[in-house]
Amino acid sequence: MAAERFQEKKMVMLRSEDGVEFLLSEAEAISCGTTVYVMIKYDSENHVVIPSNGGGGGEIKCRLARVSVRGDTLSKVIDFSKTHTSFSGSHDALRDCFFAGLDHETLFDLILASEYLQLRGLIDLACQAIAHKIKDKSPREICGIFNINSVFPLPQLDEEEKLAKQSQDQLELEEKALRALDIV
Repeated sequence: MAAERFQEKKMVMLRSEDGVEFLLSEAEAISCGTTVYVMIKYDSENHVVIPSNGGGGGEIKCRLARVSVRGDTLSKVIDFSKTHTSFSGSHDALRDCFFAGLDHETLFDLILASEYLQLRGLIDLACQAIAHKIKDKSPREICGIFNINSVFPLPQLDEEEKLAKQSQDQLELEEKALRALDIV
């Protein structure tokens, strides 16, 4: 009987760009943003069949939505959506609770993912979290926080030392920061 109730519920499989899959109820999937809602509503031919959890050998046919977001970021988006729908406190408390301890790169990934998914609440709170981190900081300190070296260049060093100083990870973080701040 539990398997029958599970089957009656419409299910959606969200697949990230790196192949990580998340099985959600249709309501949970829709809460992950307008983009997912549109995929579910208008892509009626994209389905996947998975074995049911009931152990009776049954199968569940669910809609498949492929999203252009990495799996670790999509996991955080889903967690946020579930938390946001059940959270009864203020937005500041939700921001402080959800974004505490996240590094800058993860925040930028969340902003870019929420922009892609058209999840306005997450964009707003992630941007507030960034604004909170840079509040009362000088422009030089802000550039330091986000590893943006192009605005306030490093002291003049010879070319080889400059290249050694700027690693590929810093450049990627700078690019993400600028793209995320462009959304803001």
